[in-house]
Amino acid sequence: MSEVTVGLSGGTQPPLRQISMALRLARSPWFDTLWTVDHFVGFFPKAIWDEDFSWMAKPGTTPDAYYDYQTLLGYLARRAGNVRLAVGVTEPVRRHPMLLAQAFLTLTHMVKRRPILGIGSGEREN
Repeated sequence: MSEVTVGLSGGTQPPLRQISMALRLARSPWFDTLWTVDHFVGFFPKAIWDEDFSWMAKPGTTPDAYYDYQTLLGYLARRAGNVRLAVGVTEPVRRHPMLLAQAFLTLTHMVKRRPILGIGSGEREN
């Protein structure tokens, strides 16, 4: 029987220090995996991205700021330790399947545990 594990969403939005903090938390005994996402734009409607509506909407910020998940996973790989790195999900239309395979093969050589590559159809926002 398979063992149940718990992952943590590390996000892919700035600032980078928050994602690094998520990795430190994922290295605790309670978590197994750190997940990222592959997005170009956010879910928060721009029409209500306003300081009066949300504490997140600070001057000079945007709900659409996302890091490239492949670059981010490469950055996190050197400090991942036994944490499994994952993306859930990317899609093979914007990112050619051969390039996805190459990126994850490269990542596999950088980490102790095999990374998780979630592949799906993508979302309308992207």
